Amino acid sequence: QKRIAAILDKADSIRCKRQETITLTNKLIRSTFLNIFGDPTTNPKAWKQQELSQVATVFSGYAFKSSWFGDNGTPVIRIGDIQNGSLNIGNAARISPDHAPNHRHKIQTGDILMALSGATTGKIGAVDDSADGAWLNQRVAGIRAPTKYWSAYLECLLADKKLLNSLLRSAAGSAQANLSPKDLRALKLPIPDKESLLLYERLASTAARQQRTRSIALE
Repeated sequence: QKRIAAILDKADSIRCKRQETITLTNKLIRSTFLNIFGDPTTNPKAWKQQELSQVATVFSGYAFKSSWFGDNGTPVIRIGDIQNGSLNIGNAARISPDHAPNHRHKIQTGDILMALSGATTGKIGAVDDSADGAWLNQRVAGIRAPTKYWSAYLECLLADKKLLNSLLRSAAGSAQANLSPKDLRALKLPIPDKESLLLYERLASTAARQQRTRSIALE
């Protein structure tokens, strides 16, 4: 029993260290973002502003029937699969090719997903290779940027809580917070120059890569 307890304590310690590493990396990336671009809600660097639809494609999920879900097939990303800024498809529902919708509901690496309803409206998750080719469920929006540097910028910008609150206030109100793809497309955001975007993407990618290396070392 003591040995089992020691193993569990070690596993818990590793989880805590891994989470601490992720938290510190996210803070570093956020700090880098603010240093290069400034606060997106006040735009202190006076970047020109455009609607999100002018720099990225916003698409909606498909209304899959729950009776189609099973243990085999292609994953379907639902709101609950968006966790801590990324996607966890370990428990994702799946559908067979027989029920596959139009390919415009399929996600790809680099997409950013956002929950459109429920208690976690506005939370985002970046699509990595593990979820490439999965289907997008209803009430989740996909944002597809034209380049990696735009994707990196939008991922951090859309995670800004003040920007989210502003978006929710401008959306059609109801008792529960809800957003629509239309609301997202109309979101006004600062448009930095390409040089700044490339610099941020390079620094953020380096920080994320170092975080992954440290996490692997803890396993």
